[in-house]
Amino acid sequence: MKEGKWTRLRTTVTNLTDRDLKGELSITVVLPNGGYNQRYAVPAELPKGSPIEIEITVPGMSYNKQNNRIAFTDSSGKDVPVAIGKEYVEASSIGMSTVGVVARDPDTLNFLPILNQKGYNLKMVPIAEKDIPNTLQLLEGLDILLLNDVATADWTDLRKNALRSWVQQGGTLIVAGGAGYAKTAEGLGDLVPVAAEGTTKLDATKGLEQWGDGKPLAAGYPVTVSTGKLQAGNATAVSDGTIVAAERDYGKGKVAYAAFDPSLEPFVSWTGSPVFWSHFLSGSVNPYSQTGIPGFGSNNENWEISNALNQFPSIKTPSYSLLLIFFIAYLLIVAPGLFLLLRKLDRREWAWWIIPIVSIVSSVVIFTIGSSDKNSTLTHSLRTMELSGTGEAVRSASVAVFVPRGGDVTATFDAGAIALPYQSDGSGSTGNVLTNSTEQAIRLLPGNTEVEWKDVPYWSIRKTWMQYSSASSGHGQFNVALNKQAATYEVDVRNDTEADLTSVALLLSGNVYPIGDLKKGESGKVVVPITRPVQVSFYSDYGNQLFQQNVRNGQDRYARERGLLNGYMNQLANKGSLTKPVIVGYSNDKTGWFEVNGKKAKSDNLTLWVQSFELNDPNGNASGDILPGRYSRSLRIRRCKASATNRARGGWICTTAAWSSNMPSLKPQSQTEKIPVPGKCPFTRMNP
Repeated sequence: MKEGKWTRLRTTVTNLTDRDLKGELSITVVLPNGGYNQRYAVPAELPKGSPIEIEITVPGMSYNKQNNRIAFTDSSGKDVPVAIGKEYVEASSIGMSTVGVVARDPDTLNFLPILNQKGYNLKMVPIAEKDIPNTLQLLEGLDILLLNDVATADWTDLRKNALRSWVQQGGTLIVAGGAGYAKTAEGLGDLVPVAAEGTTKLDATKGLEQWGDGKPLAAGYPVTVSTGKLQAGNATAVSDGTIVAAERDYGKGKVAYAAFDPSLEPFVSWTGSPVFWSHFLSGSVNPYSQTGIPGFGSNNENWEISNALNQFPSIKTPSYSLLLIFFIAYLLIVAPGLFLLLRKLDRREWAWWIIPIVSIVSSVVIFTIGSSDKNSTLTHSLRTMELSGTGEAVRSASVAVFVPRGGDVTATFDAGAIALPYQSDGSGSTGNVLTNSTEQAIRLLPGNTEVEWKDVPYWSIRKTWMQYSSASSGHGQFNVALNKQAATYEVDVRNDTEADLTSVALLLSGNVYPIGDLKKGESGKVVVPITRPVQVSFYSDYGNQLFQQNVRNGQDRYARERGLLNGYMNQLANKGSLTKPVIVGYSNDKTGWFEVNGKKAKSDNLTLWVQSFELNDPNGNASGDILPGRYSRSLRIRRCKASATNRARGGWICTTAAWSSNMPSLKPQSQTEKIPVPGKCPFTRMNP
């Protein structure tokens, strides 16, 4: 399992009692960052004497005897003791880049770990077709997924949508070709860059071999490749007029196509295979990159969102002027007022009991005024809509519940959601699951997902993050058009989402370029410098760039907006996923979309709409920086036809029928070097 990612726990349970059992199977874990207990449970029915396999989605982390316990609780709430086997899980996690392989031959691409000698950190994970995850969260345990000679037409919509969502969120899908490509592409529709048409045999393989560092393919084998029409993205390698490699961007991820079956000769024994496939890895898993992944339960990554969740829009600071007037009135009544009244009545001795009563009544009135908006359960949410650019969106949210009277609290979300509650205040840790208190539980039910908090003190706040298991459609997109000026781009953004948006802005290389408010169908423009988008891997305060401090009556008007934006963008930066400019905008509504203790909760919802896009020169010019220790995945040139690309030892060389240009090697001591490329060049891509 991969550290910091969701994984599945499969448990085989046999009921050894003398009756059928119905209840729930759970695992309680000590989350590594925060050190508090978290319980995950699913419903289970156990016929007596029959082994039943049960699956639970759990955090990816190292498991040992001290940090987890498995239990079965029957319908009466009693735990049934474990008679045979362990009641805990022992397993190690990894921080390597994981490559999942779904293929007829499980040894397909088993040569890729050779690239670890060049700074990669790859782990191959063969996956049976039946074990392909059906949720976005479980797929996130993979960095790359290869499909080779796999029939996808009968896949469920749940699996297809989860796969599409995973790519949108930054995953790399590689679809291999050959005779089996048509059945592999059938169920994936427009997600793949090349629409299947048939097969052909390559008479000349030089164009393909150039992508394998010039290593020749073994003679005597027919080189069968699939054929098809490019339907999205770019053809990155062409041989004999046949597309042999192609790529397309989709959201923050990409889909790659190779026209041959890597499990067959002459490709199995091709010594150029590692170099060929490294082109697909470039930009997906970087050599020399850090592999440390924040563990589950950490509030460090989410501290800004957690702080923003404390800002309930429906909870107002009491009016200072009203409290001042009441305090002055109290002073006038207690001091001169009561004295004059009691003197007139000649009952000065009554002061010893009248003054305390007036003080108590005044305190009650002040408390009532101050807590008038805190007498009922209150909720608000910070939601994120991550748009694909084709109408789909991955939806997630952080939710806060204000509990006025204490007790047990349950928040219920729609089916298909996974949740991770924030650490409750004061829920410390001993590091041992048995001595920690368990105050939070998640139940993954067929019809919904429940988050339960136990023994919540009165006037407390409880928070949780949740995300749906796949993207949903019909949410629209931002449509972006570029107009190149002398040294700038004029970026035209049209709001074709389903919501009127405020504070729309373009975020590029750590900087914010405001556009303004855009209702549905409206457009706005912004001018940005012509520059290559820089991968931001450090903290940037986008929120304060977009929203200035605006404090009234002790409340910051834009605290939630800043916290939501900074939390989302800097999580992407920490994961190395912030490689493209993005368009953002906000919407507000009060629609109740989840329940608290069985009742639909009125919620103040702030939604951040986000869509990444490519900042490409529409006139076909290109230049770029290659950072030390990194591959540049490509230099792209639009509006050009494809031709072959060559690589020369010690430098770069690009050849076409029209011109040639030698480009210098990068010097080890250099920081960055720009590589100019002539405008309107008749090729589409260069690769190292």
